[in-house]
Amino acid sequence: MPETKIKMAPFANMLLLLLALLCLDLFVGFRFFKAHQQQQERLVENQLTAIGNLKVREITDWRQRMLDEAALLTESPFFARGVELYLQDSQ
Repeated sequence: MPETKIKMAPFANMLLLLLALLCLDLFVGFRFFKAHQQQQERLVENQLTAIGNLKVREITDWRQRMLDEAALLTESPFFARGVELYLQDSQ
């Protein structure tokens, strides 16, 4: 009967080694996954920030163009006269 204990010892050691390797693999895999997830989140966050900044600049430029056009129209005597004639004709 003692022979079976001797034969079981290498099996138990191998089982413990495999279990330790499995735990190590799970730990490393989880750490890799979390690092990759954080990297992807930063990438998406940077992309969304860039898109937001571009949109802000786009809207600011559009607003400035509209203000410039409005200033041009209000300073034009021809436009003012045209509006005056239009308002007189509509009455």
